[in-house]
Order: sequence, then structure tokens, then C-alpha cells
Amino acid sequence: MIAKLEKDEIKRRIRSMNFSTLEELHTYYDQADLYIHQSLAADLTFPLLNAMSKGLPIIATAAGWKEALRHLETCYLYTPRNHQELLSLITKAVHHPEEAFKLGANAQKEFNESLSFETTYDPIFSEI
Repeated sequence: MIAKLEKDEIKRRIRSMNFSTLEELHTYYDQADLYIHQSLAADLTFPLLNAMSKGLPIIATAAGWKEALRHLETCYLYTPRNHQELLSLITKAVHHPEEAFKLGANAQKEFNESLSFETTYDPIFSEI
């Protein structure tokens, strides 16, 4: 019974991001408690980069970008298509927000030091 209540509570708190303007997108990120990235490929997408830049706790598939996404350092990683593992990590993040927000802060630091436009632009274009 308690497990079902916890699942229902978690479901109630999940929102899919649909937006029509950049301002709405930033509002979603500013209001979010957690970002879930369910990619099956090794991609570092703009939504994921935005989540990192905002310092959001991230749960992502262990499908790639191991330089930026490191389990229990900058995010929580789970096996693609393993819904039980995903649910377990969502539950962990909800019940242990201090740990989740520490990972988010680490992800933000990683973004600022290695992935932001300011840190990548000059090295890339100095070689061209």
C-alpha cells in the first residue's frame, strides 16, 4: 500500500515539458526539481545542457557522455529501458533532495568549466 502511494505521489509530480516560447522553457527549468533525460543514444542535447547549466538534479540513461555525466558525481545514471531502475532513482531523488541537489551543483560546475559556450567557443574556433 505504501509503495503504491509513493508511486502515485511521484506520478502526480511529473510533468512533461511542452512549451512554445523560450521564455516558457526557462520558466519550466526554473520551476523544476529534477530533470529526467531518457535518451537511448550517446547525445548531449540542449535540454540536458540547459538542465546542467541551471544546476538541476539529473537522472539520465547511461548511454554516453561519460565525461560529463558521471553516476553519483554529476547525476544519477540508469540502464536504458529499465523502468524499475528509473523509478528507484526518481524515488531516491525525491526522498533525498540534499544529495540530488549536490549532484545538480556538481553538474552545473561541470557545465561552467567544460561545456558552456564561453569555455568551448575559443578553443574550437582558434583551431579553424
